[in-house]
Amino acid sequence: MSYQNYYTNPAEKKIKVFQDFSGGLNTVTSHDNMADNEMSYIRNMSFDERGAIGRRTGMVSHLSLDTEHEKAQMYFRHYKTASTYDELLAVDGQMYINGVLQDITFQSDRIIEAVQWYQTSIIATGSGLYTYDGTELKAIEPYAPDPLSALYIGTNAIAEDPDNYLSDGVGSTLQLAGVTFSDRYGIMNEPFTLEAFHIKPAEMEVEYCFEYRFTFEADGVFHLGQDWSSLKSWTYVAEGEGDMQFRIKVRDKIPTTPATEDKAAVYNTAQYLVPKYTVKPATDPADIKPELGGIHTCNRILLHWERLIIYGDTTNVNTIYISHLKRFDYFPVPNTLFFETTRNEPVNAIVRFRDYLLAFTDTSTQALFGQAPSDYSRRVLNSAVGCIAPRGIAVMDNYVAFLSADGIYYLKSVGYVDDKANVARLDTNITNLIPENVRDCVMTVFEDQLQVTFPTQKQRARYSKVLGVWTFDESPYLDIVGNYVYDNELYGQRLNGNIVKFSHEVYDDLGHIYPAIFETKFLDFNMPYHSKKLKELQLIAKSEEAGQVANVKVFMDGAQRVDTPLDWEANLVTPQEYNTFIDKLKVSGKCLRVKIRLEHNLAQYIQVLGFSIVHKLKKP
Repeated sequence: MSYQNYYTNPAEKKIKVFQDFSGGLNTVTSHDNMADNEMSYIRNMSFDERGAIGRRTGMVSHLSLDTEHEKAQMYFRHYKTASTYDELLAVDGQMYINGVLQDITFQSDRIIEAVQWYQTSIIATGSGLYTYDGTELKAIEPYAPDPLSALYIGTNAIAEDPDNYLSDGVGSTLQLAGVTFSDRYGIMNEPFTLEAFHIKPAEMEVEYCFEYRFTFEADGVFHLGQDWSSLKSWTYVAEGEGDMQFRIKVRDKIPTTPATEDKAAVYNTAQYLVPKYTVKPATDPADIKPELGGIHTCNRILLHWERLIIYGDTTNVNTIYISHLKRFDYFPVPNTLFFETTRNEPVNAIVRFRDYLLAFTDTSTQALFGQAPSDYSRRVLNSAVGCIAPRGIAVMDNYVAFLSADGIYYLKSVGYVDDKANVARLDTNITNLIPENVRDCVMTVFEDQLQVTFPTQKQRARYSKVLGVWTFDESPYLDIVGNYVYDNELYGQRLNGNIVKFSHEVYDDLGHIYPAIFETKFLDFNMPYHSKKLKELQLIAKSEEAGQVANVKVFMDGAQRVDTPLDWEANLVTPQEYNTFIDKLKVSGKCLRVKIRLEHNLAQYIQVLGFSIVHKLKKP
């Protein structure tokens, strides 16, 4: 309970000073419950670290295409050296490099992504993987694994036909190129098939022999599985479990030395040994082959522990594919992981956080721990809140901010462990300004600010990490569908494909002068029941220019009483010196509460440091 003076001196002038705007934007709380340093309305203004409020900086053109486009998909820099680079733009299913149209096409409905791995950039176009080495843009050449790599590591999922990676060949000498298995692991009492592939002279006719043994057999003797015949495949049913070895032989049907009464015939022979093949007692769910028909539709890519991860498969929407270590052209089929949800939701976004990955679906947040598929561990961190926007996620210091179906949230760890986390709302003060189910949202962290852009609405919310408050921007040029940070500069790709650079040197957007506006709450000077007789409004501001004009409106108890442009004149010593000045505005009227609105419409720097109101108090 607080006490206030009932009796006042009506002749005494008082001054109420406001020099702190650090409460930021608050559009959900009633004016009576808002703090004096909170603003009820802000457009196109920014806060400094001490709470002053000023006109935000704007954007300039960086790279424009000759023709207009409808769907921007990517902007990416391929660095040749630390300071030289090529600029790649993807729009409407086409690729431009340094403004030159390339001779490739891909899907035009979804965003695409790229990463650079040493001197090669890999681009997930949604119509196949492409590489760019600074000279040539081409479809990726899938690595062809040798037979034992295919058996122990896996066939290549990005190959046109992963299972048919071997074929018979022609050569000067007879040899076995390898052996394939119908299944990576055998199942006890179930058939599996081996098939041999040879290299031989064209005119030679050959025959095969298949032998086997279990490695736990002490004598080391191979048993005959299929005797010499022209059949190059053999189906076997294992009656036990364990590790097996297979020896496959091939020979010329015509012996080099015919048989005699004393000696057997001598043949030109080659053999191939499979040192280990595992037979399991029952089917392991982890060994079930995934459907690979949609892997070439992956349009998202990231680099994690020297492995590429691609996702965005339009068929297997919750699946990610992991490359072999340091091989961007080899995605073993077993290196496939599913982020399961009760609704079979697609994986919308994956981001690296600390040393692990966070994967988001519409209604879940999941974590992937480990550095390799052999030790990956998946955890569901939240089964109710997820990220709906492919680009609506950003790492913000020790938190991860993301756009959910009903607003902006952030994820934080619980205690000192990574496999437990909480999510909480970040947009509490501006919930009613955040549009719902906006999947084209773009989120990025730049210079201590979280920027959340809604390109369809041409709006942007900005969160100050230092002050923990929001501000809000509007401009016809905020149709930004992708933000990118290069060399400590922020770039944006507009919906038409053009690239803009956010500059600290300008105060307009590509020539458009946006209005910079702020409104205070209805102020009662902490004396809500006393009538105030207003006398004068004083503002203190600073600017780089010699003159500034801003329109100031004063509202008393909800009614507009004053609408006057303030003309601030500054006498600058040097162009680089910031000049602080005060202007005064006569006001007259009685009220319980008063609100100040300021609007600035010049493409010049201006910052409001504070204001004061001279008034007299009446008793309640």
